[in-house]
Amino acid sequence: MCVAEISTSVPFNEEEESHALKVSDMGPDGRGKIRYLGGWATHKLLEKSRRYVVENRYSTSREVLDKVVKEMKKITLLEDNVVVSSQFMQETSEVPETLQVTESRQYRERGLLNISDSAYEFFLLLQQHRNDHINFNRLAQLGSDLIDDSVASVTRNEVVQNMFLNLFWLDNAEERVLVLELYHDIVLQYLRMGVGQFLRDFRKDYKLKKSLAHRKAVLQKKEKANVKKMKVHMPQIEQDKSRNK
Repeated sequence: MCVAEISTSVPFNEEEESHALKVSDMGPDGRGKIRYLGGWATHKLLEKSRRYVVENRYSTSREVLDKVVKEMKKITLLEDNVVVSSQFMQETSEVPETLQVTESRQYRERGLLNISDSAYEFFLLLQQHRNDHINFNRLAQLGSDLIDDSVASVTRNEVVQNMFLNLFWLDNAEERVLVLELYHDIVLQYLRMGVGQFLRDFRKDYKLKKSLAHRKAVLQKKEKANVKKMKVHMPQIEQDKSRNK
């Protein structure tokens, strides 16, 4: 079931339109998961840039080599301003309870990394916008345009954008341009991940409801058949001439 098909299965509900889940209402585990996902999204960006550098560092194209240099600068910006060591965060974090999800998964999922408290605050805000933009009502309204519309809306949001920019110590205008590119990429990565999970949850719930509805229909059909078998019509009684009637 694709996004367009799912959107036709979702009714618009005005009462639910203003009831998006509030990040501020989440407990330590929920906020810890957001911190973990922020680290995951950051890791994906670093992985993408590193892969480009490794695959193209020996290119003879001037244009490609210029991009290699740019990707290396992006790596440095993220590593110097967003990524921090686990030990440092354990010693200095003002919200240590949010570190547990990342630490508990560290041995099962290699490549996990820790992000600063400031970056964590950014991802909390980004998650709230994800909740506001990716929900059943917007899916019913936008269908397959949900992802593109959500990404465009969030990347234009100056509050979210400035919060991301403030994570970095910038020396020049070129670095600001690179950080804005990172901002667009991180929003795209995070919202796509959110949409993917949202659709998986919907498909699972839809399949369960459909299965229960089918089971109910089958049981009702069997019940009607049993009633029909047991039913004795009046004409049959009147025609029965047996002695013990």
